[in-house]
Amino acid sequence: MSFLINPYIFGLELGFWTNLLFTSGKIVTGFVATFTDALTVNWGDGTTTPLTSGVSVNKTLGTTNGIELENDNAVVTKIICGTSSPRLGGTINLSAFPNLQEFRCNSNDITALSGYAQNSNFKNIQFFDNKVIGSIPSLSALNNLENFYCYSNQLTGSIPSLSGLIRLQNFVCHSNQLTGSIPSLSGLNDLQNFSCLQNQLTGSIPSLSGLGNLRIFYCYSNQLTGSFPSLSGLNSLIDFACYSNQLTGSIPSLSLLSNLRIFRCNNNQLTGTIPNLSGLNNLQFFYCYSNQLTGSIPNLSQTTDLIDFRCNNNQLTGSIPYLRDCFFLENFVCYSNQLTGLIPNLSGVYVRSFYCYSNQLTGFAGENVSGYISNSLGDFRAENNLLTANAVNAILAAFVLANKQLVLEF
Repeated sequence: MSFLINPYIFGLELGFWTNLLFTSGKIVTGFVATFTDALTVNWGDGTTTPLTSGVSVNKTLGTTNGIELENDNAVVTKIICGTSSPRLGGTINLSAFPNLQEFRCNSNDITALSGYAQNSNFKNIQFFDNKVIGSIPSLSALNNLENFYCYSNQLTGSIPSLSGLIRLQNFVCHSNQLTGSIPSLSGLNDLQNFSCLQNQLTGSIPSLSGLGNLRIFYCYSNQLTGSFPSLSGLNSLIDFACYSNQLTGSIPSLSLLSNLRIFRCNNNQLTGTIPNLSGLNNLQFFYCYSNQLTGSIPNLSQTTDLIDFRCNNNQLTGSIPYLRDCFFLENFVCYSNQLTGLIPNLSGVYVRSFYCYSNQLTGFAGENVSGYISNSLGDFRAENNLLTANAVNAILAAFVLANKQLVLEF
């Protein structure tokens, strides 16, 4: 294993063990790793062991050393590089460690990582927040891989095929310069988190069918086209974000996604209607703004945990729904549509921002626009509507009342 880095960093043995740990099972706490021609381990008893190809430790080790033996020899199965100051730099080649199951070197300045693509022992590979360039190699040989984190680097090229990685749980490659399409996720039944946001990916969102353990799917801020895949059967889904792409078609059914908390599809070219949100009792954030949606805002009476709802800049019609069952609602944004009817009564709602301007609203149904907690409402905008003088006076009176209550509370 060769680290082409500033040797000054490793001239300071004292305390360096907190930054680099070599273990076989348990973490070894009584050694210092130093860099010469090869890595060595100082066992704290005056003896050292060079870590070269094969990485056998030819000495008897007791359990107090915190290292587990494999076939009467200790082998390195884990390398963890902490963040030092200055950060680790240069390149890392892992080919001399064929028994590695885990490698972590996050939040440093390494520029290349190699020697891991053919090691089928790997379960966990993490090198996020570095300066790694080049492409992600083929991962087809890593049939035990569970976690792969390479986000916030300078990687280019495409995301490799993930086919056959049936144990994969987390694949996170966001904030790079990746191109090409999102690979097939079919058969990755253990997948929980797939995040490829903030790249330059094209093509469509692949089928998510059968991914019953998927909890997080982020593909936003790319150049994706095509329509939404079906989300049916994703019973574990908590957070779905595909905003800031060029997606067309309609928003799919969200029914039965009882664990869904966050859904963001804003800033696309979506058409059709906002789907029924009934039964989404855990939904907290719903963003569908800046599309070409038509129809009405759906009933929100069952989304009792809703915090933030934004549907502005569409072509929605009908009235603003009843909101008083949304006790935790903080932000409701529906401006720049074609909504008609009355501004709803907001009493009993902890609303902070309510934007309904640039519609065709004609009246005000509430007596206390300040909501359940009288000083909660910070922003209210209703200009560019068809409000009558009586409606405007009612709104002004509500604000005057709110201000009086605010003074009395203090």
